[in-house]
Amino acid sequence: MEIWLWVSIGILIVIIIALLVKIHILQKSVKEIEIAVVDRLVTDTNVLIDISSSDKNVCRLANTVNGQLRKLRTERRRFQQGDLELKNAVTNISHDLRTPLTAI
Repeated sequence: MEIWLWVSIGILIVIIIALLVKIHILQKSVKEIEIAVVDRLVTDTNVLIDISSSDKNVCRLANTVNGQLRKLRTERRRFQQGDLELKNAVTNISHDLRTPLTAI
């Protein structure tokens, strides 16, 4: 009976060690995603997040973040295009006002 107790304790210890390793790997993956997101937000790049983890939940998180980064990139392009159009419109209006005033 005592041997079964030691075998059960050994199995539980192995399970606990395996779970601790899994937690460490997940923490590393989340830290990797965190660093990548901060980098993508600071720099104006088209590179998406690539992770080294094979965990399906972490991959799903990275895909969701990549989708949001794509939307942010699209909105940034729309903003830049609108800003450029506004500057062109002001330039044209300024030119249209100066031309008659110069003639007067």
